[in-house]
Amino acid sequence: MKLEAYQTIKLGHDAYHVASNPNGDIVAISRNNEISIIRSSTVSNVTFCTTHTIGSVSIHPSQECLSVVDKLTGCLLLIDFKGKTVAQLLPIPKKSTSQYTEYNGYECCSFDPTGKLIICGQHIDENTFLLRAIDFTTLKVVTQTQIKDPFGDSYSSIFPTGKPNLYSLWLAAGQDGQVVYWSNITTNSIDCSFEPSFKHCTPPAFSPAFDCLLIANEIGDLEKRNYPKTEDVVSMTIATDDEPEMPLSHSIQFIDNRFAICQTMDNRVYAIDTSEMNIAFEVELIGHEPQPPAYYYPGLYDEYGLCTDINYFQRAGHSIVFFTDIKESKSQTCAEIIRVPIDEIRKLTIAHKNGH
Repeated sequence: MKLEAYQTIKLGHDAYHVASNPNGDIVAISRNNEISIIRSSTVSNVTFCTTHTIGSVSIHPSQECLSVVDKLTGCLLLIDFKGKTVAQLLPIPKKSTSQYTEYNGYECCSFDPTGKLIICGQHIDENTFLLRAIDFTTLKVVTQTQIKDPFGDSYSSIFPTGKPNLYSLWLAAGQDGQVVYWSNITTNSIDCSFEPSFKHCTPPAFSPAFDCLLIANEIGDLEKRNYPKTEDVVSMTIATDDEPEMPLSHSIQFIDNRFAICQTMDNRVYAIDTSEMNIAFEVELIGHEPQPPAYYYPGLYDEYGLCTDINYFQRAGHSIVFFTDIKESKSQTCAEIIRVPIDEIRKLTIAHKNGH
């Protein structure tokens, strides 16, 4: 079913790191550390360059401020919307490391939905991960805890779940696996519990009712799990007449308590009826419809099947934001940010339910 863009913004760079806040503001950072900020209330964007090598980013829900991790120094930085570094927090020196890590300090960061806390983390040795909550106003650590990294020097990322104070800490080690720690974080304490039923998974996406979640598993199938009883599993393979099996990527998002959208590795987007765990319809963003690979990527002239140039999507406030890659030249790729209100996607699901 066709979906029309509400707002399209072309960046002058790629979008390697992206983040959004509950108000719908978006930040996109390139591999060359160019930063673009797109406010939900305007059609223009603010772009500036930083000398820092960004490893993680979060955008404050109400103030003109970013929290970022500098991969080279390991510091946690606060940067305003003019590009000025207004605060710097030093990491704890790491006791030991492995050859696989890219970090030597803070690794991930996220503002809490109120903007009062900065949630951040780092390995203090190869097998121990330190999770902290820092007061945004005083920049003092208010609480912290240590957890075991089952793989050693895993890639880490912290995600708000949508439930107050609850976050999912995702530790990923490629083919070795990915795990989740449920982290209940307040100004007084951090309580982390290991999720034993997740062995290989993408970051979980929760329903608005918070009674179930979706993940992609090791082979790229979609799993629906009840919450908090996550051992109850219903799974499905994304397959159509022209594509017998399409593994999923990390982009998964509920639209309402019944329907969700997910993206396959060939960048096609599907609406899933989670009550039946089947494909409701394919979501075709106008101007980015499925085409032979060479249409979007000329170098793939001998590839078969269909794909799009949508490489990622995420929720930003009341919208879904799609990120596409536009090839400017042999040496430059620029990103397009396409905003679509969630209500417009809901209209497609209503039409589907009504048989249109």
